[in-house]
Amino acid sequence: DVCSSDLSVKCWGYNSGGQLGYGTRDSVGGNGDMGDSLPAVDLGTGRTARSVSAGSFGTCAVLDNRSVKCWGMGADSQLGNGSSDNRGDDGGEMGDNLPAVDLGSMAVASIRSGDNHTCAIVNRTHLVCWGWNPYGQLGNNTIVGSSAVPVAVLRPDTQSPITNATAISAGYYHSE
Repeated sequence: DVCSSDLSVKCWGYNSGGQLGYGTRDSVGGNGDMGDSLPAVDLGTGRTARSVSAGSFGTCAVLDNRSVKCWGMGADSQLGNGSSDNRGDDGGEMGDNLPAVDLGSMAVASIRSGDNHTCAIVNRTHLVCWGWNPYGQLGNNTIVGSSAVPVAVLRPDTQSPITNATAISAGYYHSE
């Protein structure tokens, strides 16, 4: 999937788990549904996006209030909401019904999504990551799961030893 942001978020492409955030599993972008026909993702009443990051099967947006909302497949807890349920693939799951990632009072500066994990820089320099972690890609000195049997980290990890981050990038099974 591909998403863009200019205060609103618009997504297109493959949509097997709701990663486009339109309340369906229908793919978008090949049937005359682009341009002005492409709707904005509902982020909640009065909410706009500062930035957006799309992983393989999930999407996260940093909102105007520096909180984060994620939608798509949740099997590996990459949505950061403590659940393995998909969000955005059925009606009534987006907008005000989509919970923000529980980061306490931390303000998100930037965010990057990998295959099944997401990392954010919060409070300007602290690294916080959540999702699948079989290779240590969350950067929290743990390895959870394996490539054959994924085990999810259900909540964002606030114990990362990285405290001077200025930029973050997330790949398929790694972060940098």
